[in-house]
Amino acid sequence: MKKIYIVVSLSFLALVITLSYLTYTTIELRYYILLIPPEITASWITAIITTLLIAITLLQLINMQNTSSADFIHRLKKDFFENENTQHLIALIDNHLLKFSVSSSNDIAYFTIWDEKIKYLPDDIKEYFIKKKLYSLYEIDDYLLGHFEDIGLFEKKGVLDIEMVYEEFDWYIELVYENEEIQKYITYLREKEEKLVDVYDNFEYIYKKCKSYGEAKRNNKNLLLWRIKFWLHTKLFKTSYF
Repeated sequence: MKKIYIVVSLSFLALVITLSYLTYTTIELRYYILLIPPEITASWITAIITTLLIAITLLQLINMQNTSSADFIHRLKKDFFENENTQHLIALIDNHLLKFSVSSSNDIAYFTIWDEKIKYLPDDIKEYFIKKKLYSLYEIDDYLLGHFEDIGLFEKKGVLDIEMVYEEFDWYIELVYENEEIQKYITYLREKEEKLVDVYDNFEYIYKKCKSYGEAKRNNKNLLLWRIKFWLHTKLFKTSYF
């Protein structure tokens, strides 16, 4: 908001200068009173004011978009962190206790708990993890992967900003995407049917973009320049930036 106030003040100052410039008609008065060189015409000043007004509009739109994105990501966080099923699956993945399986008899896929790993845990922790031993693919989709697919789509469409996504969800996105069992599941879906070849492509997209953004941030690179490069690659040249 401070930027907007500064630009507004500069615009009013430029407007006063323009009106004064048009009021004093002689070159001498324009120069000695307003310190405006004779070669600077009214059209130049008008162009400057127009540019400042455009800048004001852009800053206001950016501010409105950031506010909207903040409200939207707050709702996403609420749905994500207050869902008991989602948090339980995150805990299972974080402890490498979720296993992807496909029945050899009927080709039915599902997720189970790693019995070989969980049996060594203390009884109270074991009780928490084994309260449910089998998860259908629908549960994995709805309670877990669907969240990240939506986040990737919303960021791609400009509803969310990558900075907000990175700060709020990067750890979870990286944890789940890099899990070997989750990767087995995504590969299984993509190879099963041709129409599923792009399944969870927005999840993959936001994982790679967060990773690239995080590397740029940690290495103290210019994030504005990173955004420009990303836009040029993905939007203008239609190539992968990752």
